[in-house]
Amino acid sequence: MNKNTPHQHGHKADADSDDGSHKGHEKASADHSGHDQHEGHSPKMFRDKFWLSLALTVPVVFWSAHIQELLGYRAPVFTGSEWIPPVLGTAVFLYGGLVFLQGAWRELRARLPGMMTLISLAIAVAFVFSWVVQSGLLAADALWWELATLVTIMLLRPLDRNALDHAGPGRPSGVGEASPGHRDTRYGRGRGSSSRE
Repeated sequence: MNKNTPHQHGHKADADSDDGSHKGHEKASADHSGHDQHEGHSPKMFRDKFWLSLALTVPVVFWSAHIQELLGYRAPVFTGSEWIPPVLGTAVFLYGGLVFLQGAWRELRARLPGMMTLISLAIAVAFVFSWVVQSGLLAADALWWELATLVTIMLLRPLDRNALDHAGPGRPSGVGEASPGHRDTRYGRGRGSSSRE
């Protein structure tokens, strides 16, 4: 004779349900961790890319016709000087921007588009548009200085997050922290999901 009451059956079903829920959250957390856009990229790598990209961005900005007009100065003109923005801007895109393109590819493969996808879209559009203008196919102003500065500035974001992660107790309250249930799409991970378990 089965002595289990309906009440006991209900508790067992609830326990099985909770166990399945915990396993589901753990699996989801593992999946998100595996799709971290900065996977394999150390803070040192971002720092190196930032400084070299910054060094290449300075002449791009200095020889930009728009910046010269805006600030009222005239950059030195010599043979090939008109190619400084496109050549160095392309170098910044390929060297500094590659990490964002790789991160966007991982995001899209995981069907979790986020900040890396957004940054990649912006720099890719600026790069293609600028070369279309540079080739004389479109009468407009190229976006070389905007492209170079965007890539360089975006390379600081992982460094800033790394600094916050390693900050001590003196870190201001709320800095670098997410509210419960908040999903941090910049790094492909949901935060606070385990707090509800």
